[in-house]
Amino acid sequence: MYAHNWQDFRRPPFSYEREQCPQWETKHFIATYADGCPLEYRCPRSHGWKEQEYHPQNYKVHACRQGEQCGKPHCPYYHGERDRRHPLGPFFRLFPKNRPGATHVHQAFHQLY
Repeated sequence: MYAHNWQDFRRPPFSYEREQCPQWETKHFIATYADGCPLEYRCPRSHGWKEQEYHPQNYKVHACRQGEQCGKPHCPYYHGERDRRHPLGPFFRLFPKNRPGATHVHQAFHQLY
């Protein structure tokens, strides 16, 4: 994994909630991840705007203010209905398809319905 600095580092998205961590240091440059939050990787909340905006519960769920004129190659907001996502349901939150070990749960659930 690569990041320019600890403020840009992103953890796997299902390891934290989309709400911002009140402990996360945003006003000053942090030299180590522990300087940003004492819980480090164990923290249940998002660290920084990137984790928050690219979290699956937020990504492409809200409209971009620039709309179709947006020039960002990886904008976390949607630019039209073709690009729009809907918030994830509670079942997917517990058992996303790409979470290790969840494949058998997904298959079992699929066989029931």
